[in-house]
Amino acid sequence: MPLDYNEKRDFVRMRVDCPLTFKASDSNQEETGHAVNLSGRGVLFIAEREIPIDTALEITIQPAPIIPTPPLHVKSRVIRVTHRTDDRGFEIAATIEKMLG
Repeated sequence: MPLDYNEKRDFVRMRVDCPLTFKASDSNQEETGHAVNLSGRGVLFIAEREIPIDTALEITIQPAPIIPTPPLHVKSRVIRVTHRTDDRGFEIAATIEKMLG
């Protein structure tokens, strides 16, 4: 059955507006960011600092409190970093490699 939208991706991207935390897989230093969109294969979020491409991250997305959904905790890898035009941090695109407990 053909997909009924213009995007040719395997998974539809959903816009989200949720806080998240992330840390490099080899670190205990947790940082905060903000999720912008989410799909079955990736996440786009805003961070205050640039994160190098190919960095392995653990990301936890915290849904809005009005939605009775547990946090999403994933192992991911940075694939794209873009400096925001409004000079307010960086957009970080990461692939989801594994769901974590």
